[in-house]
Amino acid sequence: MANIQKRGGNSWFLTVSLGKDHQGKYIRRTKTVTCRTKKEAESEYAKFRQEVEAGEYIAPQKMTFGAFVEEWRDKYAVKHLGYKTLYTYESNLKIRILPAFQYMHLEDIKPLHIVNFLDKLEKEGSRGDKKSGGLASGTIEINHRILKNILKHAVEWRIIKRNPVSDVQKPKVNSKEIIPYDESEVDFDTGVLDVSQSMIHALKGEIIVKQPKTKKSTRNVALPSSVLKELKEYYEYRIQERNDIGDQWYGGNWFFMFSHPHGQPFHHERPYQWFRHFVKKSGFRYIRFHDLRHTSATILINQGVHAK
Repeated sequence: MANIQKRGGNSWFLTVSLGKDHQGKYIRRTKTVTCRTKKEAESEYAKFRQEVEAGEYIAPQKMTFGAFVEEWRDKYAVKHLGYKTLYTYESNLKIRILPAFQYMHLEDIKPLHIVNFLDKLEKEGSRGDKKSGGLASGTIEINHRILKNILKHAVEWRIIKRNPVSDVQKPKVNSKEIIPYDESEVDFDTGVLDVSQSMIHALKGEIIVKQPKTKKSTRNVALPSSVLKELKEYYEYRIQERNDIGDQWYGGNWFFMFSHPHGQPFHHERPYQWFRHFVKKSGFRYIRFHDLRHTSATILINQGVHAK
């Protein structure tokens, strides 16, 4: 059998023989490529043969999206994505993307499938909670980004020829108007917090303390003096708590101010979850936890504090 066969037009059928199996049957790997000349086809055959003999070639028709995600995770995601980014990617994969695409063959995923998936995320009931409406536009954009990243690597690793997400317009993120609390709703004074480290929860519960991601992240942040007083009192309370707990302390060499009684730090989403519950319980108008920054800045500026 010829290793390179022209099938008409610019289509070429490549065959690599790997000898015989234990039953005496020939083992072959095949691939169809598009080349303008035989010289180009020979070049593609050389690369194809090298992949097959190195055990790196995977027939596209046998690779499901779910199986490729495992390859993508091991060979790219855990090595190159930051912990928070990886956490976000894994969360959306588990909850939304894999249920929709897990068993589809990579080569069968078309732009329309992506469009329908993103459109479904806008519909009622897609949130997975009791709130009405679809997902926030920012969350939908993240799912588009995750799919594009995964299938981009499928193209780079020659599992598929083209990324179907590339033909789908990036979802528009609608920025919500921020209406922070006014002075009748909040009362702050001034203070300073030194930001020189950041803490991350890894996927398996590992705690990592490192320098902030950028130089701009290392900074001094204004805080109310009343908060500083509260923090000092809380620090003394936590020291006593740590001394009382003795060998059951799980904070290691770190002393996290905001942690469980045994020293294990809270997950980074806990402040937001607590604040959301607090606002609802107290009957306050809902704003995002992040909007408290805008509230503080607005009130301090109105009180004559320099914006910087």
